[in-house]
Amino acid sequence: MSAVALHAQVSADSLTAPQPSLIKSPRGAMLRSAVLPGWGQLYNNQKIKASIAVIAEVGLITNAVALNQQVVSAVTEDERLYYESNRSLSVWLAIGVYFLVMIDSYVDANLSDFDIGPDLSMLQVPDNGTGSLVSLSWSF
Repeated sequence: MSAVALHAQVSADSLTAPQPSLIKSPRGAMLRSAVLPGWGQLYNNQKIKASIAVIAEVGLITNAVALNQQVVSAVTEDERLYYESNRSLSVWLAIGVYFLVMIDSYVDANLSDFDIGPDLSMLQVPDNGTGSLVSLSWSF
């Protein structure tokens, strides 16, 4: 066999053979999300989740900063307390989203090698002549 024919055969075999999926590192995905929210989702090829994570974090932090400016310029004590409580809520939600994004990227990376093939059928159980494969019994 010539070198060209051998190369063509190897190339054809590599096109038809299933390529092994890239297994993601859960710890690497989580650390990426810890550094920059959404980076771990991008690492896991979850672009929509990454954009949602970035929008949520930026939106909550921006809201907290805007509410802090309202606290400073508040005229009455009730107004100041209102803006302070909403600012605190935005900060706590931003912290929650931060950890949720880290956990999500960790779980997605753990499931990167999960088989999602089209064969999701139940195990074929031989029919015993009754016509039903599932039986339900109640006891009181």
